Amino acid sequence: MTIPITMTASGPLVQDPGTINAAIIAAAQALVPDITTNLPASLIEDLSSTGTAIAVLCDQAVVDSINNLTPLAANLYTLNQLAAIYGVTQGGITNANVYVTFTGTVGFPIPVGFMVSDGTYQYTVQDGGIVGATGSSLPLYCVATISGTWAIPALTVTGVATSLPAGVTLTCTNASAGVPGQPVESADSFRARVLASGQSIVQGAPTSIKNAINAIPGVQSRLVSVAIGGGFKVIVGGGDPYQVAGAIFRSAGDISALVGSVLSVSAMSYTGAGPWTWTVTTTQAHGLVVGNIITMTGINGLTGINGVPVTVVTVPTAFTFTFTVTGVNLGGIYTSGGIITPNPRNVIVAVPDYPDTYTITFVNPPMQAVTVSIVWNTNSLNFVSPVAISAAAIPDIVSYVNSIPVGQPINLLAMQTAFQVAVAPLVTAAQLTHLVISVTINGTPTSPLAGTSIIPGDTESYFNTSSAAITLTQG
Repeated sequence: MTIPITMTASGPLVQDPGTINAAIIAAAQALVPDITTNLPASLIEDLSSTGTAIAVLCDQAVVDSINNLTPLAANLYTLNQLAAIYGVTQGGITNANVYVTFTGTVGFPIPVGFMVSDGTYQYTVQDGGIVGATGSSLPLYCVATISGTWAIPALTVTGVATSLPAGVTLTCTNASAGVPGQPVESADSFRARVLASGQSIVQGAPTSIKNAINAIPGVQSRLVSVAIGGGFKVIVGGGDPYQVAGAIFRSAGDISALVGSVLSVSAMSYTGAGPWTWTVTTTQAHGLVVGNIITMTGINGLTGINGVPVTVVTVPTAFTFTFTVTGVNLGGIYTSGGIITPNPRNVIVAVPDYPDTYTITFVNPPMQAVTVSIVWNTNSLNFVSPVAISAAAIPDIVSYVNSIPVGQPINLLAMQTAFQVAVAPLVTAAQLTHLVISVTINGTPTSPLAGTSIIPGDTESYFNTSSAAITLTQG
């Protein structure tokens, strides 16, 4: 007897035991037509039931075997075998991490294990570096000494925790926000990544790059993006920069197509006369700090500044900085253009591939701090506790904001749905009479685009919030 395989859009189905039992009796009758008349009914039932039980197990085994061909339904052993084939490992607990720049005595080496602090948590330098001739080091990758999830805003890691030799001065800061730690990767997320890895061969280089990067410990999958347009711009949040660069090198194909973040000038103005203080406005949050030495090129109207190294004197806002020119006026009026280098968002790593060495550039996404204010009310005849509403809704609002992929916008409709689902056991959506959501990004109240419920952010950044940044008010 052959048990047929019933395939549907959702996969194979097990056969109904009654159908299998009837098929067994029919098969027996085909071999011995008078079997049901020569044997007692109770014996026939006993034999067919035993055979049905065995056949049901075999049928389930066939269905399970077919399902094991896909990561979404595979058993743990098969899933891990598929993951090994595709070079994927399940993400474990990772500590918060941040890039820190050191400034001080030229030539002072920053060894692996050097400790810095934000006043609450300590972070350890992973790769080491040196204070260069400019008086600053390259951004060095640092990892928190304990596990947990917390935000690391820009310019907060400013404490040197390791003792210094006599005569050495050293300060530090993080131009960009760090990446919060993360718990063990969920089984569903792991299955999805294994499936995506298997599909990457037919989906091209961007998917291959993402899969290779997501396999690195410490990388957060929502902070990985490969944007195409005049080349590949790879955005990566978390993970050791050398491992990230190595993954890009192995998976990107044509590494000459890699491009980094571009920090553009949108305006320039000056005050004073000998010295002249120039204020530069950028198109995106620049991430520069006082003392950074930068160069501008492509400036129209003030061509005298092109290619001239200048030092950042003040940083009035996230989008402006100033520098001073003494003894010579740049002349003219700024009209357009301008690219600033270096761009603190870019991480540049030299990858050796004997006998050659290649430069890999990727973007470390800045964090955008989000605060949310929700005003709600209800016509429910039962008492609805505002404290209970807050306790139910705040974790879901935090989860929504902190799950938005890098570069993607906040959707107020999605946030509204998250609120309604969270409070449904207390008050239904039909009983909500008022629901107004206000969002502030990096301290600036931000409204959705006209005619939409979408609040875009920096296309190279990610949103982050916490329970303390969410307020609910009944009114």
